[in-house]
Amino acid sequence: MVWYAGITSPYLNRGGLQKKFEARGERISAELRSEARKKEERWGAMELHKMFPRLIGPPKKRRDKKTMEVNFYSMGYPPGELARPVTAHSDARPLRGTKKKRIGPHLMSSDRIRYKQLNPKVPGCHAYKLYEGYKTARTLRQAVDWGARPIDLAHDYNWGFMSVVDLSLNFPYEVEIKEKLSKPRKAIFDWSKSPEKFIKVRIKEMSLGHQGLDVRKESLQLLAERVPERFRKLDTESLKKEEGLLSHVPLVVFRALLRWASTGHLRYERKRTRAVHDALKVLGLKTLAKRVKQLEAQEAKEALKALKEPKAAKWEPSEQMARAAAQKRKVMKAHVKQRR
Repeated sequence: MVWYAGITSPYLNRGGLQKKFEARGERISAELRSEARKKEERWGAMELHKMFPRLIGPPKKRRDKKTMEVNFYSMGYPPGELARPVTAHSDARPLRGTKKKRIGPHLMSSDRIRYKQLNPKVPGCHAYKLYEGYKTARTLRQAVDWGARPIDLAHDYNWGFMSVVDLSLNFPYEVEIKEKLSKPRKAIFDWSKSPEKFIKVRIKEMSLGHQGLDVRKESLQLLAERVPERFRKLDTESLKKEEGLLSHVPLVVFRALLRWASTGHLRYERKRTRAVHDALKVLGLKTLAKRVKQLEAQEAKEALKALKEPKAAKWEPSEQMARAAAQKRKVMKAHVKQRR
């Protein structure tokens, strides 16, 4: 058996496929051959664009002639394309193509999840093998420990292969507003009549193809009873619409709302102040939203005051005190030696 290894430069050599770009009996330079090859490659790239305009764009000129000029759309659709067309009779705002991309969920490791047991990946591929390893996971931590990568979590979440069956309400926070909530009056909503244990709700971190976050009916019922006027006319389909009641509320804020509804304690991180305020206004909780803004203003005022106050001078021992301490250590050391 003979082994061969080497570095090839097919575009610089004659013969074989390169003869396609030379007339019979003609011997042209490598530069001219490269120009002829590039011209034909651009023609092919344009033909691909004509055949698959939503997947491949017009040829994109490159600096290096060795690089292919076929322009594949990375997200599978033309940049800037409207994800939802706007008609003359529609008042919905248009959604740009970025809404079609996979969105990684901001889940916590203690969130309880459930996977579809029938593996939806292509048999034999690496993702298929990984899915077999983590499809029995019951928490996000288990799924990660058993091989789920961030791209797997985003893909499975957006395509509905993974469902969140219980959101953890123990999350880190920096700000807490306590309220004494009275026991809400029992209310019956159209969506609460559903026999299902979970209600699908659309929140902010969802692609257009997502069917909705599975929320326990009891938890959503408790939140709805705090603001019944916002939930009274909604049905199960309304809650998972693209412009649903909670469709612009981030998951971290939705957690905070569920905890507030059950305990009366509104907890959140300072960087989420704006999102919490907006979510409270959407639900009609104007008084609580005002308290959030007042607390933010108060903290900003205190921080500014602390910056203006002169810092206390750092205490440093004088040279005389340092010499006295050294002398004391020397005497103590001599005394220990005498005792020995």
